[in-house]
Amino acid sequence: MAYTVVQSPENWVQGSKYPIIYVVYDDTNPGSASVFKYKYICDIYVGGSKVARLKTLPNSNDRGVFQVNRILDDYVTPTAANVNSVNNGLNLDGVITLGVEETAKPFGKNTEATRRVEFKFGYEYATSATSAPTIYEDQITGNYVSVIKAHGYFGVSETLADQFEDSDLKRFQLDSSLDPFISAVPRVSGSASIISSSFRYDQDVHLNQAHVLSFLNDETSSTQPRGPNNIFVAGYEADGTEIFNSYIANLTANGGEAPGTSNSDDERLLYFGAGPLNLTSQTNNSTISVGMADADLAYYEVVACDTTTLSAINQVSAVYRFNIVSECKYETRRVMFQNQYGGWDFLNFEKRSERKLNFERSEYYRPLGNWDTAQPSAEDWGYTNYAQGRSTLMTRTTLKETLNTDWLPEHFNPFFEALLASPKVYVIEQNQGIDAYQIPAVITNTDHVRKTGINDSLITYSIEVEYSRPLHLG
Repeated sequence: MAYTVVQSPENWVQGSKYPIIYVVYDDTNPGSASVFKYKYICDIYVGGSKVARLKTLPNSNDRGVFQVNRILDDYVTPTAANVNSVNNGLNLDGVITLGVEETAKPFGKNTEATRRVEFKFGYEYATSATSAPTIYEDQITGNYVSVIKAHGYFGVSETLADQFEDSDLKRFQLDSSLDPFISAVPRVSGSASIISSSFRYDQDVHLNQAHVLSFLNDETSSTQPRGPNNIFVAGYEADGTEIFNSYIANLTANGGEAPGTSNSDDERLLYFGAGPLNLTSQTNNSTISVGMADADLAYYEVVACDTTTLSAINQVSAVYRFNIVSECKYETRRVMFQNQYGGWDFLNFEKRSERKLNFERSEYYRPLGNWDTAQPSAEDWGYTNYAQGRSTLMTRTTLKETLNTDWLPEHFNPFFEALLASPKVYVIEQNQGIDAYQIPAVITNTDHVRKTGINDSLITYSIEVEYSRPLHLG
């Protein structure tokens, strides 16, 4: 008898929002005259504990087909709190503040953002039509896959056809100059300053803003690295003159973990504090923190490298450029959202915003007068002029805000649409210095018309957010 796995996902990271399929085959028992009530069994183990048992009948070809991603999706969620933090208060506790709290570490590990899952297969059958089936479990073991909450990677162009193509999260393995961090930021044309590379991703930031880059940090063998050993950062003046160039090692002492085959779940996906506030506040590299405070800093670039020498041979990621922009006329609202790949992205809304309060009242009617104390022998019923009939029992106050972007290039369309589709959205309230608050919100836009340079000479977008928590006004 042979019991085999005939189809399985690649032993690499898979998105829990995309079909994860196992097909198994028992070439002996299904269809046998002495076998009744036959079913294939799939046991799912997360963190070494069995979380589910699936059973399925053989299909017309005697195969057992299991789609497991719907179960796995419940066990992964993007990390929204900095596990390095030593302060559990509201401020200083968000992933946006990596490198901005007491520990001042530039890297951060995840909590339940990725899980290593094992699948064990067996079967059950009865020896007669009336007897109960006997379970034969663990006939096949050792089938592993890492899972993140992602739909999958659909390519640089993000065309309509791309949306229906097979997903490939291996794009985020960071082992070449073509590979992006786990981000939906669109690629731009133009070369980088830090290294000769044509793969560059640009975003605007303010000097007081935080930002994180998410990346996978694992390896399937000693010859296949799946995470960077170092992150290089270099700052430049407007004319391209270099101000500083240095790196931060992906090590435990810096909040991270070097990529390795024995990495635990919390080490398989890491966050790097790449915002100006992060890099200024981190204490692991003074060259970077001092350089970020230089008055002539116009932009800086971030790139991952296997070694402490930055070169095309050792480069393992595309280049990310952050353009320093001045404070705007209006109060900037910075939105942090979970992208379709399981990481965090950020977008500034720098034009006029408008706030609106919504009031939902629960009311009751109280009969007027002293009906409960009136005497039976006297005509003493009455009421005061301030007595209420219709009364408010409770008022639920929610805050809505309309946010408007600055002018956006047309290639930012897929990025903006990723925000609209995001299941987790936060508006960052940036107070003085390091006090950054993540306020959970829900985008209430129900439709979207994509704008193009041909149809619209200038492109701006608006969203309406409703803050998830009610205000305590009454």
